Amino acid sequence: MRPKLTTSDLPSLHNVEVYLHNEFVKHMKHLKEEIMAAPGQVSITEDGWSADTTKQGFEGMTGHWIEVKGGKWKM
Repeated sequence: MRPKLTTSDLPSLHNVEVYLHNEFVKHMKHLKEEIMAAPGQVSITEDGWSADTTKQGFEGMTGHWIEVKGGKWKM
C-alpha cells in the first residue's frame, strides 16, 4: 500500500476512458490489417448461452486465420 497516495496521483475517469478507447481503436485497426493480409479465408466460430439464475444472454465469437511471416505459417 502507498499511504501517501492522494486522489491527484490517480488518473481521472475521463483520461482512463480516452486511453481505453484509443487502445481499442489501435487494436481494431491492427486486427483488420492482419485479417486483410491473411492469404486464405478466415474461420469464424460463434457460441451463445444464458445464465440460469438471471437469464442474461451472452455471446462469444472467435476468428482463426493463418499468418505468413518470413515464409512461415503462424496461426
